[in-house]
Amino acid sequence: GLGAHEGLEDCYGPGQLRCQHGPTECAANRVEACAKVHAPSTYWESSKCIERAFYTGTLKNGDSEEQVLKQAKACGVDPGLLASCYGSAAGNQAIEDMAKATPPHPGVPYVLVNNMPLQNTSEL
Repeated sequence: GLGAHEGLEDCYGPGQLRCQHGPTECAANRVEACAKVHAPSTYWESSKCIERAFYTGTLKNGDSEEQVLKQAKACGVDPGLLASCYGSAAGNQAIEDMAKATPPHPGVPYVLVNNMPLQNTSEL
């Protein structure tokens, strides 16, 4: 994707999951995936809060996993959910499910219409 540090041939290959922008993004993605899968009625507010932390500089690439988890808790993610999903195989599955649910797209941001990326935003 745009802004990636290196291209990934296979995000779903054997071994550790990999993220385009490094371990801080991986940690945040995993928290958000766990919340979306296991707390679908409440995940959106915490997800927006975590993303806002990146936008405002509260979180940035290179921050530790502990900093991401602290921010997740500050954003209202249930500590029990973090304990049961984040550090387990359920976290691997949640992040893989979210990645596989993302349709092919030319870059970000992108707009979905009827589950298909809009190729020309001037059509809006």
